[in-house]
Amino acid sequence: MSAHTDPLQKATPEVILCALLRRYLIPDSSLLVTTRTRRTVNKLLNGKQYFTEIMGFSEKNVETYFQKFFSKEYDCVRANETLPTACSSPVVCRIISEIFRFGANVTSGLETTTSIYADFVSTLLEHQCQDLNQSVPTLLRSLGQLAERGMLEQEVMFDKKTVYETVADPAGNLFLSKLLLKKIIRQETMFSFMHLSIQEFFTALYYVLLDEEKSQRKVGELLHTVERGWALSSWSDRDFSMVDVEERRAKMLQPVMIFLCGL
Repeated sequence: MSAHTDPLQKATPEVILCALLRRYLIPDSSLLVTTRTRRTVNKLLNGKQYFTEIMGFSEKNVETYFQKFFSKEYDCVRANETLPTACSSPVVCRIISEIFRFGANVTSGLETTTSIYADFVSTLLEHQCQDLNQSVPTLLRSLGQLAERGMLEQEVMFDKKTVYETVADPAGNLFLSKLLLKKIIRQETMFSFMHLSIQEFFTALYYVLLDEEKSQRKVGELLHTVERGWALSSWSDRDFSMVDVEERRAKMLQPVMIFLCGL
């Protein structure tokens, strides 16, 4: 199949993206590509490449971030020895500020990323989900089931039909975001979790809430997938294939393992 080189020629998004990355299309342009791992696009990129790894906020950056967006909450963060380190991620900064915004008395307990996310979910359920038409365990299991489906299929956006089959009243669910995607002749309603890390946390929580037999089976499958991905990552000189797909799936599931271990 000939390379896509004409910017005026119609093509699918996948073909256009690959042509841009391989510099078949608009070769003199500069591209800014963000990805969780370099391996994801390494084999698709042609030409000179520059890589920058984003490590997260320094302690000074954490202070600057809070002073700019959540100045009232920073004193509470500073009073906890472990929180400034955890706040190296902007999304964790936001989560912690939400916990304090609801007046939660948190002087200890937020010692790991998992405990921070668990406290965040608990705080939202206590203060914002008081008129639920279902039990909290049922709500958490349905969100976890949706989250797991997305993680296994490497999806962060869900169509309306899928969400309504799994979650009751998704439009009013605080953990989901609703957005409209414009198609050529119509708009499509899609849903996503508030952040990818929230989806990862709910996947881990789903495994915990299952009965013991099913939970052990699910966690065993998760371990197998992640271990196989690690093994495949050591392979060299391979073409883009199902091997790469399995490796990407394993990398996407690694944060779920971290949440399961309570780290």
